[in-house]
Amino acid sequence: MISKNKWKETLIEVNTRVNEEIRFVAEPEGQDHWKPAMKTGDCEDYAILKRRELVAAGVPASSMRFAMVENDRYGLHVVLVVRTTDGDRVLDNTTDTIWPAHKTSFNWLSIQSRWNPRKWLKVAN
Repeated sequence: MISKNKWKETLIEVNTRVNEEIRFVAEPEGQDHWKPAMKTGDCEDYAILKRRELVAAGVPASSMRFAMVENDRYGLHVVLVVRTTDGDRVLDNTTDTIWPAHKTSFNWLSIQSRWNPRKWLKVAN
């Protein structure tokens, strides 16, 4: 878990920079490749790069999980969720604002298990 003193500055810097550096390009239906975006990518590519950069900045990997969400504007969507001492925060490629997870307009579908990142858990809304 990342402390309040450090999370805000680090999360905002990484989220904003990655959102500005990458150009969104949707992958063709049925050809979803999870890779860290470099110049172009879709939502999960942004999330992967943000996670990589946060780990490099000292944020514990164990405090981060990917989540599959849905909303009317973007449909199915992947975000990065970071556990902080102030609760879970959401890093999203569609906004530079870092929202508390409970204040998003998302329908939460699934999230990586905290104990086994290869396992995804259904989220009860």
